Amino acid sequence: MSNHPNSGEKVIEDKILHILENFPKVSPSMLQISLGSGIPTALWQPILERLIVDGAIHRYQRTVRAPSGRAQVVTVISNMLDDGSDT
Repeated sequence: MSNHPNSGEKVIEDKILHILENFPKVSPSMLQISLGSGIPTALWQPILERLIVDGAIHRYQRTVRAPSGRAQVVTVISNMLDDGSDT
């Protein structure tokens, strides 16, 4: 994929960035739901990867405790760096 997205890619990129303006920390599945079923993962995933490589957004993993006490590793997509908080 080139560094100059075509108009369809630009629309998806704009949607991803807009979602992260409103919800600054989301999981990949939450991002998929926010983008809608009309945009398959195969279309938005490469655009997300480019945004991460370019430093426009961040992806990190965090270990959290479920209410049951079980530890889970979650993936977070964010428009901010991981500050170590759970908010």
